[in-house]
Amino acid sequence: MVEEKKLTGYPSIDKSHLNGTKYFERHPIIPNMSIVNVMKLLWMSCPNDPAVIFFDKVVTHSELLKDSLVLAKAFKGLGVRKGDIISVSIPNFYQGIVSFIAANRIGAIVTFLNPFAQDSELIAQIKKYDSPLLINYDKMREYNVQIKKETNIKNIITLNKGDEKTRWGNKTNTQGYSESYISYSDLQDIAKTNKGSISARTRRNADALILFTSGSTGNPKDMLFTNHNVIAACIYYKNSAHLERYVNDNRRWMGVVPFMYPYKTDSKM
Repeated sequence: MVEEKKLTGYPSIDKSHLNGTKYFERHPIIPNMSIVNVMKLLWMSCPNDPAVIFFDKVVTHSELLKDSLVLAKAFKGLGVRKGDIISVSIPNFYQGIVSFIAANRIGAIVTFLNPFAQDSELIAQIKKYDSPLLINYDKMREYNVQIKKETNIKNIITLNKGDEKTRWGNKTNTQGYSESYISYSDLQDIAKTNKGSISARTRRNADALILFTSGSTGNPKDMLFTNHNVIAACIYYKNSAHLERYVNDNRRWMGVVPFMYPYKTDSKM
């Protein structure tokens, strides 16, 4: 007769949270793939299911991947290469999600910076990562010129106020974009100039994302995540929460915190 294990009352010792779980829920296989390739694989069977809902727009898995492909081509057209760190300083908008997936397509890394931080903090972070590209929100041309003077930023893309409510923004410059001021709505035109391949053949151990702690012990601390880290976190979250596939009569939402924090997710499941 097997003696029943006495409980201590401490979940970390008793492992009570594992009751009823299967072996592969506790020890899942993490594929040796990039984040975007995992998305492609998982979404093949449900391309028309909702991926992101923002304002009054519903974006499907297929549309999200198509938008990220266009943006990836634009990034490459602006000189971003595998291993570069793209700085994104915008609120929790759809465009931030697309930017991350697009960067992952070409093996670039995204660091989400606090859009409400002081300019000195923003400039310091851009210099630290030697970012060739910055995406910001609701900034004037003069502001961008000043940021360029104080950093090594080659290009700044500005998401204009009001354009966050659409997938690509409202095209206002019919004469084409200017290197001194690139709006998010210009990126479709820039993407057309890049005819080459954008496949980076990124594996799971490649760096993918830089986020920040809340700064409770002083200044915010940056945290580097690989593709493996992000994929594993999503798998463990799904397994522990026992999330089912999204259907119209079974809608589930995940919690959202600002992009730059490390404990977050941005999409509807």
